[in-house]
Amino acid sequence: MHEVVQGLVAADALENVTLCLIPAGTANITASALGIERLQDGFAAAERGETKRIDLGMADGEPFVMSAIAGLPAAASTAASDGLKERVGTLAFIIEGLRTAREFDGLEVAVDAVTSDGEYAWQGEALCLGIGTLRRFTGENESSNARNGRLEVTIVDRVPPTDAIAEAVERRFLSRETPHITMIEASQLEVVTLDDEPVRFSLDGERREYETVEIGVRPRALRVCVGKEYGSRT
Repeated sequence: MHEVVQGLVAADALENVTLCLIPAGTANITASALGIERLQDGFAAAERGETKRIDLGMADGEPFVMSAIAGLPAAASTAASDGLKERVGTLAFIIEGLRTAREFDGLEVAVDAVTSDGEYAWQGEALCLGIGTLRRFTGENESSNARNGRLEVTIVDRVPPTDAIAEAVERRFLSRETPHITMIEASQLEVVTLDDEPVRFSLDGERREYETVEIGVRPRALRVCVGKEYGSRT
């Protein structure tokens, strides 16, 4: 998926193409977010022909459909081997996450964002930084309709991973404000490392490293086939 969208952007062909995802791989969260859970759902969506235009995130000109993630989740996602994914599926990410948590030192970054209320700045040590288009990191639903021209930015302070999980559960299921999780909606942002090493990101599962990265959104740039479940979020 990532390479396909990259090619469409490079060829300036987004206006001429409709994508339909057939979830044949392991834990295809992009297809699921579009209401396509199973293999047959993908073919049914293509046959039905219902399409939507969704937002496309951009990190220094490189597109992403779901999310750009830095920190512990990105380290676990990119470290999980294909062999482990094939053997245990989604559990591979949990296993690798537990392994990585013992070794992860956190990331020190500065985030400058443009929101509907003006400019927003954050600086410090974080356990993770999540920037979502089709993906939400906390809240009532894990997926959004990705059609509002905004990125959901979630910053988790550097705390023990178990504390971060507990706060995420509180925010998601109990709708409580939590002290170590910051959430904003932004049209664009800049992330700068404050450490000696670049920040490692996962763009839809593809590993990238940046000392400074500009992240924005192209509203409703990508036309996709959607499943019936997606309609409940539009």
